[in-house]
Amino acid sequence: MTSLTYVELHRQFSGEIDAALDAALDWLGPESESVRNAIAGLLRHQQMKHPLSVLPLLVHAAETGTPGPAVPLSAVHLLWWTSACYSDDLADSQATGTPEGLGVHEALLAAVVGGQALPIRMVQAQPVPDAVRNAPTAEILNCLFPAMEGQLRNLRGNKDGHRPGGGRRGVPGQVRGSLRDDHGHGRHMGGCGQRADTAVA
Repeated sequence: MTSLTYVELHRQFSGEIDAALDAALDWLGPESESVRNAIAGLLRHQQMKHPLSVLPLLVHAAETGTPGPAVPLSAVHLLWWTSACYSDDLADSQATGTPEGLGVHEALLAAVVGGQALPIRMVQAQPVPDAVRNAPTAEILNCLFPAMEGQLRNLRGNKDGHRPGGGRRGVPGQVRGSLRDDHGHGRHMGGCGQRADTAVA
């Protein structure tokens, strides 16, 4: 595989990642129009400072020599990180408003569905063997708990008078859960799922 920088990799695959996201939102159908519009609004609102969606591409490329097959998981991770960052901003009282056209409760519901249910649906829709599909699904579910543990401790810290976000250094669950998710998904798709946990422990 030709050597690419992080930014070049994102530039090369960003169109495919966006197309995978659009397709996932279209899957929701007219009966879930409000859900689709809310998630789309959250994605527009919560822009990433860094292209985190390339992480599964990097892992898959390292394992197999090609990043392309991990594009659907990159879309999953863009959803996951968008949800996680928005939820984190709310927990730390650092949210920069709500997505246009959405109230705070609507945005929170969009973060929950966009960060959990839709990514799982996307993974389960992939035309791969059951074992390959089920392993990333388990990663999404298992990584939810350390991430939420970090959020809840942050919220408790705020109530106890600590500086918002001050618990991050001592509560690595949010970041550890997120990075386990990134690495684990790329490795599962690359056929190395048995080593996913130890790779980022």
